[in-house]
Amino acid sequence: MSKKSRYLVGTSGWQYDHWKKDFYPEGIAKKDWLNFYAQEFSTVEVNGTFYGPVKRKTFKAWYSSVPCDFKFSLKGSRWITHMKKLKGVKSEVKKFYKLAEPLKHKLGCVLWQLPPMLKKDLQRLGSFCDFLDNRRNNAIEFRHKSWFDDETYDLLRDSGVSLCSISAPGLPDTLERTSDTAYVRFHGKGRMYAGAYTDSDLKRWSEKLKRLRTKRVFCYFNNDLRANAVKDAKKLRGELDA
Repeated sequence: MSKKSRYLVGTSGWQYDHWKKDFYPEGIAKKDWLNFYAQEFSTVEVNGTFYGPVKRKTFKAWYSSVPCDFKFSLKGSRWITHMKKLKGVKSEVKKFYKLAEPLKHKLGCVLWQLPPMLKKDLQRLGSFCDFLDNRRNNAIEFRHKSWFDDETYDLLRDSGVSLCSISAPGLPDTLERTSDTAYVRFHGKGRMYAGAYTDSDLKRWSEKLKRLRTKRVFCYFNNDLRANAVKDAKKLRGELDA
C-alpha cells in the first residue's frame, strides 16, 4: 500500500466561513467548497452527523462532489453517545449506518465520541461494541482519563474497534493499535479547537504514526480557528509522505 493510500489526512469539517481567503479563494460559491477541499485533501470528518441526521440526498451530493478514492468519516449521533450513553441503542446504531449507505465505498470510519463525564464501564462498552457493524471501520474517542488502560484496549481489540487517539489539552495522547485502522484527532495544542501545532510537534507525531503497524491511518485536525486545521493537516501530510 502506498503512503498516499495508507495515510489519509484532513480536517474536522470544511464549512467554515472564517476559512475564506485563508483556504477558500474569493469568488468560490459555498456549494463548491467540498469539491475544492477534495482537491487538497483525501478525507474529511463530518461533525454535522453528531447533531442530527443528514438527508440521504445530501450524502448523495457529497458522494458526487469528490474523487473516487476520497473518504468521509462520520461522527456518530449524540443521541447514542451523549443522551443514551451507549445503553439500549442497537436500533439507533443500525439506523445510523443505514442513513450513511449513499456514501458507499467513500465511507471511511464512523467515530463514536463519548461524553467527558462518562467514566470507564467495560460492561457498557462491551455491549455497545456488540451493536457495531464490523464490516465498517469504527473508532471510539474517550474523553475521561479512566478509560485509558489495557483493559479498555483489549476489549477494543477483541471487538475490532479502533481507539481514537487524541491530541488535546488535559488528555493522554495515547497511540495504541487496537485494529487494522488507526484514527487520530488533533483538537489543538494548548487551547481546544484553536491552538496551532509546531513543526516539531507534527514531525514527532509523524514518526509515531509511521511506527504504528496498521493498514490505514485517518488523521483529522479540529483546530479550525484561523484555518490552523488546514495548515497543520498539510504539514503533517508532508511529514508522512517524506
